[in-house]
Amino acid sequence: MAPPVRCGSCRFWAAYNANGGVCRRYAPEPAESTDTVAHWPETFASEGCGEGMPGDASVGQQVCADCAFWMPSVHEGGLQPMDFNDQPRAWWRQAGRCVRHAPSPLAAPGLRLMWPATHGSDACGQGAPRRGQAPTPDSPDT
Repeated sequence: MAPPVRCGSCRFWAAYNANGGVCRRYAPEPAESTDTVAHWPETFASEGCGEGMPGDASVGQQVCADCAFWMPSVHEGGLQPMDFNDQPRAWWRQAGRCVRHAPSPLAAPGLRLMWPATHGSDACGQGAPRRGQAPTPDSPDT
């Protein structure tokens, strides 16, 4: 087993600055709210994990807008949530739903899980290119 990779040198890390950023190793999971926005976990560059992979983020992540698992809105003007959550209206115009993961079975009947919204410029390490694009190193077809 490989030693942990520091976040600052991981291909799945998106830096905000030299010391902080977000881990985009995994695509978001379905949630219990219809207007859920995906938020990737914040980490420090000095942290790390056993699932990281060294390399450049431009090689290890699939941009949502170009991902086979990303569903843009069918409405002109993007997604139209009831509650804008913590995003401005302009963000929702460029948002879609990440459907990479199926909902897991639940213990209680009647709960409905929804796929979270991501911006077209977001990215993760579990995406797959749309047909005709080169695959990313971690896409299911590689």
